[in-house]
Amino acid sequence: MQIINLSLSGVLVCLFVLVGYAAVDLQPCDKSRRVFTNSWGVITDGPVDSNYTQDSHCEWLIKANGTNKFITLSFRSMGTECSYDYVFVYDGGSFKSPLLGSFSGKTEPQQVIAKSGYMLILLYSDTNYVLDGFRAEFSITDCPNNCSDNGYCNKNHCICGNEWGGFDCSKHLCPDNCGKQDGHGDCIKGKCICNQGYSGQSCSLYEFDPEGNKWHWLSYSENGLTPRAAHSAIYVDEFDPEGNKWHWLSYSENGLTPRAAHSAIYVELTDALYVFGGYNLNEILGQLEIYHFRNSTWTDEFGKELPGRNLLKKVEPSAIARLMKSADPKWQDSWGISKRKSFFNSLLFLNENTTIRRRQRHSQRPETLKPAARFGHAGCEIEDGFIIFGGKLDNGSLSNELWLFNINIKKWELRAELSDLQPPPLTRHTLTKVGDILYLFGGSTADGEFSSRLYSIVLKPDGTEQWQRIRARGGKELDVRVVAHTTVYHSATNSLLVYGGIVAGVARFSKLSDRMYAFQLDQRHWTEIHYTREILRDRYVPRERAFHTASILGNYLVVFGGYSHRHNKEEICYDNQMYLYHLGCHVWVNPEILGKTNDSIYPKQQGVFAHASSVRKGNTLILAGGYHGNINGDLLAYTVPPMIAVRTGDHYDPESVCGRHRNYAECSADPECGWCSADAVCYGVCPALLDCKSCLIHGLPHADVKSYVSAAYKLGLAECTWCVQNARCNHKDDNFGFCGLREDSSKRMHGWWGAKGTEVVKPEQCRELDQRPGLTYIRYFHPVNMTQPDLVDIINATSADMTSLSTPMLRNESPNGTMVGRLLGFLRPPLEWEEELSVCVSYCNTTLKIGDDISSFNAQQKNCHSMKWPEDEKSNRIPIDFQAWKTVNIGAYNAHQLVSSMQLKHKENEREPAKVFRFEYLEPYSNGNCSEYKNCKYCLTDSLCGWCDLTNSCVSRLDTENISCSVNGDWRYLTSQPSDCSNCSNFISCESCTEMGLCEWWVEDARCARIGTASEAARTLDQCPTPCYKRSDCSSCLQEKVYTSEYQFGMCREWLDQAFPLITNQENNFLQSTKTQEQCKSCSHYTNCTTCLSSLSCGWCYNSSNPITGICVQGDFNEPHLNCSNALNIPNARWAYAQCPDVDECGLGLHDCHPEAICTNTDGSFSCHCKRGFIGDGRATCTRTCYNICEHGTCQGEPDYLCKCDLGWTGDDCSINCGCNNHSNCPNGVGICDECQNWTEGDYCELCESGSFGNATTDQGCHKCECNGHGDKTKGECDIITGVCFCQDNTEGDKCEKCKRNYYGDPKNGKQCYYHCEARGMLKGSEGQGISSRQSYNQPREPPPKECLWIINPTVDDGTPIIQLQMNASDLNVTCGENAVYVYDDLPELTDMGSQNALSAVFCSQESLPTTVVESRTGHLTVHYKQGSFGEGFSAMYSVIQCENCEPPRKCKNGQCVCDEGHVGADCEELICPEDCHSSENHGTCDNNYRRCLCNSMWAGSACETR
Repeated sequence: MQIINLSLSGVLVCLFVLVGYAAVDLQPCDKSRRVFTNSWGVITDGPVDSNYTQDSHCEWLIKANGTNKFITLSFRSMGTECSYDYVFVYDGGSFKSPLLGSFSGKTEPQQVIAKSGYMLILLYSDTNYVLDGFRAEFSITDCPNNCSDNGYCNKNHCICGNEWGGFDCSKHLCPDNCGKQDGHGDCIKGKCICNQGYSGQSCSLYEFDPEGNKWHWLSYSENGLTPRAAHSAIYVDEFDPEGNKWHWLSYSENGLTPRAAHSAIYVELTDALYVFGGYNLNEILGQLEIYHFRNSTWTDEFGKELPGRNLLKKVEPSAIARLMKSADPKWQDSWGISKRKSFFNSLLFLNENTTIRRRQRHSQRPETLKPAARFGHAGCEIEDGFIIFGGKLDNGSLSNELWLFNINIKKWELRAELSDLQPPPLTRHTLTKVGDILYLFGGSTADGEFSSRLYSIVLKPDGTEQWQRIRARGGKELDVRVVAHTTVYHSATNSLLVYGGIVAGVARFSKLSDRMYAFQLDQRHWTEIHYTREILRDRYVPRERAFHTASILGNYLVVFGGYSHRHNKEEICYDNQMYLYHLGCHVWVNPEILGKTNDSIYPKQQGVFAHASSVRKGNTLILAGGYHGNINGDLLAYTVPPMIAVRTGDHYDPESVCGRHRNYAECSADPECGWCSADAVCYGVCPALLDCKSCLIHGLPHADVKSYVSAAYKLGLAECTWCVQNARCNHKDDNFGFCGLREDSSKRMHGWWGAKGTEVVKPEQCRELDQRPGLTYIRYFHPVNMTQPDLVDIINATSADMTSLSTPMLRNESPNGTMVGRLLGFLRPPLEWEEELSVCVSYCNTTLKIGDDISSFNAQQKNCHSMKWPEDEKSNRIPIDFQAWKTVNIGAYNAHQLVSSMQLKHKENEREPAKVFRFEYLEPYSNGNCSEYKNCKYCLTDSLCGWCDLTNSCVSRLDTENISCSVNGDWRYLTSQPSDCSNCSNFISCESCTEMGLCEWWVEDARCARIGTASEAARTLDQCPTPCYKRSDCSSCLQEKVYTSEYQFGMCREWLDQAFPLITNQENNFLQSTKTQEQCKSCSHYTNCTTCLSSLSCGWCYNSSNPITGICVQGDFNEPHLNCSNALNIPNARWAYAQCPDVDECGLGLHDCHPEAICTNTDGSFSCHCKRGFIGDGRATCTRTCYNICEHGTCQGEPDYLCKCDLGWTGDDCSINCGCNNHSNCPNGVGICDECQNWTEGDYCELCESGSFGNATTDQGCHKCECNGHGDKTKGECDIITGVCFCQDNTEGDKCEKCKRNYYGDPKNGKQCYYHCEARGMLKGSEGQGISSRQSYNQPREPPPKECLWIINPTVDDGTPIIQLQMNASDLNVTCGENAVYVYDDLPELTDMGSQNALSAVFCSQESLPTTVVESRTGHLTVHYKQGSFGEGFSAMYSVIQCENCEPPRKCKNGQCVCDEGHVGADCEELICPEDCHSSENHGTCDNNYRRCLCNSMWAGSACETR
């Protein structure tokens, strides 16, 4: 008892001493190294309120006084750029030591323990942005984590109390007493022995679970699966009685060997989860580890229980004797020593000796044929076991082997060896089972390309199976090049569903995806499922992600975890959320449908990616392993409630489960349930399908689907029809609108096709019937090639606009070019028409051909010309060819580029306003000479033609596809949508770009463009640069300015791409060319110790008698990577890594201090400090300064070198307070305040000014009102005491930080609130405000309007106001050719409210100027926009100018505030003609129509400036 008491006292005293001598490193680190030997300390990149250094690294080595000690690192804060800036932690003093973790992002890491007596920590940052860094505490102890206060430390091993076990006594041996009180199991010798039907370390997972919604720990890493990443696992199935709870089945410490990127597959026949392969940050794993749900144990492939998985080991007798001798009654009672039962039956256990390498973990069996260790492979269950394919091997190569593990004979078999076709070696792909067929999809190939290929195989008993490549009959295969995605089989549609992953962008970058694609197996057709993203907010709809898992439970796609980093926005590397996608209604579902209990929240703080998942019994989700900075081997289970899924084989009825929701939140979250009809929130698949073939192929349930699977099928929401005229996919019983009628017209006018539109019901009919009305719009960019158009579309009006090139020009090309736009097709007016035509043209040259009649129009501003209907054209199908061309300039001269447009209008008489032809009068161009067209887009300019990808030819749409587009019996659907054409921009390698013969590779930009656009581009394969994966050294690698990263676990400790960013040729003239050897790092470049040690992994070999002499070589804290004596050719050479060796540079005169500085020798270096009266770094500069120390001021410098005092101070050394509350100077004496500052006023600056709040007489001071620029100045902006703002500009909140109801936006930092999208929005205020196509956040949950209309009609007291609408390119995201924002001066026809005026402007992203102002003088300005794809939209501001507030340079004339004659522009800042043609000097006059000067005789030049 005395010894224990002394021990406890010693601990207390020791803790006091440790704090007193703690190592706290708060200095900013930048290429620095520190060594700690203290028993406790704090490590950080610098002060709390500062960021770490960009493009830098810092190293810390923690050394214990023995290799049997334990070092524990506990993070207190974490914030680095996700996946680029890392904190690496090693168990040892070298970078060759085992890596414990590679942490990044803002998720606080788990505690890390080093067992070697050393811990090496490295912070690495790249050249991109930086954050606030990390802060961590370390402690050195005799036992790990001081046995978590649950045990006794004996010879560096923990003896745990009778309820605790594990490496550091932190794990409950029998959690929740094994559920004994509920009959789940019993605690026997420190382990839960579960009753039949129960599983997990606490016997909490029940095989038959009626409720679900519960997570379960199945095992920890320590007693189960070896932790790993990118592995495979196979799962076997059962359920839980409580439900709504996560279950830990096993932890990393007692379960699965930690790993990531593995496979985990559940096999129902054995009710077991099979986990294979993976990566653990140090090695690639090749073991197969199996979790058996029936006895909650981990075994190897031969059925032998894995060694070292028990949290307990009995204590040696000598340790027991010491414990009995020293234990007081409290400890005796805790350990059971004082009880009368046999001591040796007490629950006293000791950890494994962790300083000794763990013995062989798997049973010793003769080596048999088995797959090599791998990660990033894929696997799935089959009838007799499971199968895996591909993966990355230990030698860095990729595999294309297909391995089968037979659970009956417990043996591996290599399959498909005899197959004539072999898929390429792959990693990060998927393998999906459909019946007897296995489908292999996507992944990364050995050359780094992303694959979109799909393969299939059917295993045969005799091993003669053959791989087949599944070639899609339709859909754009290039869109589905993806890796690290998920693929599941949806039986209701017989489709493969692909979600998320990393998709190919351009050669230099890839990007995360949130897209969902479907491949219909019967029709072999790809499409994107355009699910709704607007209605549900981000917490319901998952952000872009990769390395996640997706499983189908019931009628839901369940997505969990993943890498979801949003660059420079959200540093969340590892997500921990579950997302539910309803496969009948095709909406993301509020997770409140699951209900809420204390155990329904994911039990880990850290998220995870590169984990593996499987489904057991149809309603239990199993998660195994994964990566979240370090690798884990945790095994968890989550049982979903019966509203989501039921046990395999049980009946599911969506109507009956609605009544099982326990509250309104759950019920309303279920798209199949609610207080009203289900279709209010259940839209079905039809609205998510955007073309005819997709609509009719993917919008048809599989023949075997049962109607009870989803209410969507009962309501017919899964059976679709395609309306040709409206280009919309509707469910078969949809009564909204009428096919073929214009939705924006109250007159419901029918078109030339008749009273009813064309509804297509079969996919094979799309080829012939899907002829959307409108005109064919063709765009050609510079240099124009009329046989290779850049843009082809069908538009629904005789109006088109053009601005600048949407394709970037090469840097060495001229910025000038020509652009051509063309409207082509047929006018379909009624025969009785006798209307007049009007042609409106702005800033372009045009020709109009109607029938045989040709007219030309040129305009340097907006002009309209009336013309008669051609007398000879009396047909109701008149050919039209309307062409416009313009010279464009993308340089600085054309920064204010004007919108070019062409419009063809019609009107009944002179009194009626002209209006454009709408789609009911238009038919696309058709000729039928399909063989003339040699590329896809050119082919689709003819509506009678379709492109056959199989034969690379243009064929007639009147011919049957299985004949016209067929080779050897294999046929394809014709491509009929221009967006489905393979564009040059789709190719991301030079090889694939040049293969077609239509594209060229811009080497400098690493992108593919239309051939003929650049003179120095690569156009053949032999001109392509060497691909990155074939470059073997740094110098050749950096010659090609391309960077691709695949190191998802921080596997690359340091990386380089290039020394300078890409620059233009003009900018390059001012820079010296970069030398390749300067980009690539080598320690040998450094010739002195200081610069050597500032480079990562470099150290100094030196001569001890003259430390200045030496060489810089690679190494670490432990040793150099070569023999220093041999390198220097001297005996006993020394090695310096932590700091340079000490030399008395001051005494030897080897310093470089300034003459006005004092040299001071330091350990390993020297310091230079300027003398008094001088300031500088002591080396390069010591500049004269004030002799006095300016206590509250700064030195003014020449000529007097006097102190300039800070505000509120005076005196020679600025030590006297002015008495002005530190808000004013006092040049006339103390107490006489000169000018109050800091938002103060008063004789002594004791009051706060208007527009501020606070207390001027205290340290609080006065502060500017924080109203984000929206405070009402007439009221002082904010409350003088509280600072609460008096808000205006449609804002609200204490700081005007929120928008009012019906307004969208983020008004912080002076940004605006915009009146949100409404179907009919009337704005009559005279103050001006913003409008936006986005929906207000505080709107009730209901579908947004399909179109937005704002009618701006300010109410003013006198005259007609001028309305100016300002559109900024940064607020505009609308894809040209697909959508646009239309601005009208007055009330256009679409409002059906009287007269209309010309279309003033059309906006879209690729053709937008930085800022454009549109002006209306009619008193009405109308903005119209149809909602497009998710993420698209715009915001704009408008202002109202009226005579009441008319200010120069404008003047009030005839009731309007207008510019002076000869001036235009938003602020009248622009002359109509340059320099006003020097008209004041009688040189010439301005032609306002053409914005040109008409010079008088004797004068010439653009401004009549030349005589």
